[in-house]
Parts: sequence; C-alpha cells; structure tokens
Amino acid sequence: MAFLFRVKRRVAGKVRTSKRWDVRYKDPRSGRWVTAAGYEDKSAAQNLLARLVRESALFREGMGPAPERGHRRAVKTLVAIIESYGQYLSDRGRTAKHVAMRTSHCARTADALGWFRVADLDANAAQANLAQRMAGGMSERTASHWATSLRAFGKWVVREKLSTASPFADLVSPRVVTLPRPRRVLSASEFARLLKATAAGRVQCGLTGPARAMLYRTASGTGLRRSELASLESSSFALMASPPTVTVVASETKNRKLATLPIAPELAKALRRFIRGIVGPIWPGTWSHFGRSAKMLRADLKTAGIEYKTAEGVYDFHALRSQYITDLARSGASPQEAQRLARHSDPRLTAVFYTKLSLDDLAAAVNRLEK
Repeated sequence: MAFLFRVKRRVAGKVRTSKRWDVRYKDPRSGRWVTAAGYEDKSAAQNLLARLVRESALFREGMGPAPERGHRRAVKTLVAIIESYGQYLSDRGRTAKHVAMRTSHCARTADALGWFRVADLDANAAQANLAQRMAGGMSERTASHWATSLRAFGKWVVREKLSTASPFADLVSPRVVTLPRPRRVLSASEFARLLKATAAGRVQCGLTGPARAMLYRTASGTGLRRSELASLESSSFALMASPPTVTVVASETKNRKLATLPIAPELAKALRRFIRGIVGPIWPGTWSHFGRSAKMLRADLKTAGIEYKTAEGVYDFHALRSQYITDLARSGASPQEAQRLARHSDPRLTAVFYTKLSLDDLAAAVNRLEK
C-alpha cells in the first residue's frame, strides 16, 4: 500500500498546506513506512509513486535493487534555512539590526504564504503578498525594503546551491513616490532653550538631563545618526588633537565606511568634561531603540515650550542632523563641504532635503554682499 499526501502545519493559528505532493510507502527491506519527497506537480508525484511501488515489488521477488528514494531525505525546513541566512549576514559583519530586519521580512512572508521548503518559494505569490500589505497601509518605501530582502535571500539560496535559480529574480520593488518626512530646524535661541530645559529635566530612557543635553548638542554639532551616536565610546574621540575629531567604525555607519569627522573647539571642550571617567558607551540606555529617541526629544521640546510640529515640519531626532547641515550653510560652508561633512553621495540630498534656510538666513547672506 502507498499513497500521496501534502504536509499540513498550523502557522499563526491557521492551517497551511504545502504545495508539494510527497509519497508514503513501505520500505521492502524493513517493512516500515517511509516518506520520499515528491513534486508540486501531482502527475509527477504519481509517477514517482508508481515507480517506487514497482521497484519495491521487484525487490521483494528478488528481481531488482531496493528503491533509490526509499528513505526520507534530509531536507532543512525554511525556518532553519532563514536562520542560516541570518548567521551568514552576521558573519559578513552586518549589524544585529540589519540581520533582524532581513530575516524578519523573509520569515514573515513565509508564514503569510505557508512556505515550508525552498521549493515553495514563489515570486508571484510574494508580489501579491506585498500588494496586499500595501493595501493594508504599508508604505511604498517599506514594501521596497521587503522586496530587496527577498531578492537578496534568493541570491543567497542559489549561492548555497539550495536552488538552481533565484526564486525572487522577477520580484519587482514598488515604485517609491512618497517624499521624506518634512523636518524643520530651530533658531539659535530656540536650540539654546532646548538644551537648558533638557539639562534640568528628569531621567528618560536611561539618560539623565545633562546627558541628553550633551547628546543633542553632539548630534547637532557632528550630524551623526542615532545608531552612530549610540555606538560611541571614549576611544571614539580625539579631543586633544588638532583638529579634534570623532570616529565611527564602519560597521555602524550607513554606508559601511569608516567615518572621521572634525569637531568644533567649543563642542570638543564640553565633551572633554562630559566623558571624563566614562567607561563603555557614552550614551547607554534604551534611548536608541526604534521610536524612543523621537519620543524622548519630543518630551524635552514640550518642557522647553517648543512646538514639535509646525507648518515647516517636525523636529524629531533626525532633525538634529538637519540642524547640523543647516548650521553649516549658515556658517558659509560651500555645498561641497556640506556634502562631505554630511557624508551624502548626492549633493542634491544635502541641499534639498537637509538644508532648511529661513528668510532671515537668506537676508543675512545678501547682507554679506555689501561692501
């Protein structure tokens, strides 16, 4: 006796059925039921079933060898394969955040579509799943990240010889038409008021008021991003050098390149006093976790009596980077200097999205023309 079947598993409270038809029959050597991995095409699986039954009968009569596919094949589940992919990314020096994001996109897509093995991977189903997620509110930018994760996973599957061709080679990224969130910058007096109110504030996300004030001052004086600031230690600074600098290791920068940036003398002097005696991260705590830095800054803005959102845009934590680039423009830095200090590959990104000059700034520039 032998039969075809499809594996059923319960995933996220729903029963998912594998696309592949497997074969169940008795091994003529042991008399035990064994499973042979079959095919998605049912007719092909039926042909396999007929061959295994015929070869079993011939073996019992002493007229042929035992069936070649009589034993269960050692096939890794897709969950285990995705875990191996995550380990591969980690070994390549990718950050824990990057690894978690890439593997999460793959695992969540597999759960939603009921994929169990590499043979189940399908670009058309993934494309439809992305469209469904976008209809549910996912942005084009986020969906594009998901598509990138799946395509990268597909290439790795081929590299590991788990498939002869990438299953996601035809997966198309949604066209990103949404613009970055409009952000604003503070005037010099507003920023001074923010620092003063923050320094007198209570502990938030593991940071005291003075620590947060120095964090905001450093962010607006270097243009470093949240994750880059969270990675800094005392050894990251060369504050007695000429000029004083801060260095971010390649694994923590967005472009994965070592970054060494100059620091203004006054900021360097304040940092020397602040980091004296600190061992480990300069700004520990949970503030750098996704979404918390914005809430932390928003609370300090409220304490300082400064609006979080105006007609010009919002002042979230990444706006401190806009503050830095705008202050460079106010100081008379050239577009090329601002681009290099911001570490942007495209000067238009620096000029259009990060430089926020007001009418007073433009008037000051015109006044400098007077002789």
